[in-house]
Amino acid sequence: MLTFFISRQSFHTRRIYPMLNKIIATSTLLLATTFGFAIAENYYSEITPAVPAIYNPEEIEVVEIFSYACPACSTFEPYFSKWAKAQEGVEDVAVIPLAAPGQGVWTLYAHAFYTLDSMNALDKGHQAFFNAIHKERKRFINKEQIADFMATQGIDKDQFLKTWDSFSTVSALNRGANLINEQYKIPFTPAVVIDGRYLLSANEAANRPGNQNPYEKLVITIDEVVQKVRDERDAKKASETSNAENAENDLEREPEEQ
Repeated sequence: MLTFFISRQSFHTRRIYPMLNKIIATSTLLLATTFGFAIAENYYSEITPAVPAIYNPEEIEVVEIFSYACPACSTFEPYFSKWAKAQEGVEDVAVIPLAAPGQGVWTLYAHAFYTLDSMNALDKGHQAFFNAIHKERKRFINKEQIADFMATQGIDKDQFLKTWDSFSTVSALNRGANLINEQYKIPFTPAVVIDGRYLLSANEAANRPGNQNPYEKLVITIDEVVQKVRDERDAKKASETSNAENAENDLEREPEEQ
């Protein structure tokens, strides 16, 4: 399922009805045309132009775009969290979650994420907040209610509210909004962007053969694209090394030719 944080509508990724599959395929194509995605045949799309690295261009940045308000994101989160945990010892991969702002509570919930992140309290509040909204059916309409909930998870309420209003948290919220809306230009969640160039979604990954659910297939696609980027970088380095060696050899031969 992909949930649009602009329109707050939801779509199921796969159905047995051929007509609906055609509608989904057409919608994906229209979105690609509108927002600058080039559809690839490998269950992902390409972002054009590519977006520069958020932090370190030497790392392969894997950016998860989600919202606590998105039911599909809640379903995908355990799969992605498991994958992200497995990357902790991988030196060339950086996992970066971004919370998508939008209408209704979307911006409020995004603010909650960046507050937790600023407090280094994601381990206490991140999954718990997902569960509260989608499993316990709780609703939060202001920061005080969210702070009260976070207090039940062992997070200091006063510190949470103070961090909520801090410059660093507000800046992170604004930067995340700019990346998602202005640079990646992604109108749906959950989504994964790899190396600023490749856009992955459960919608496209669902087209992979196999009996896995769309979110399992999305994780498989993440692994494939990360390796693709790694191979591309290795090939580029090898080419640059070869060119440098050839240039050095040419310089060494020049005196003999004269």
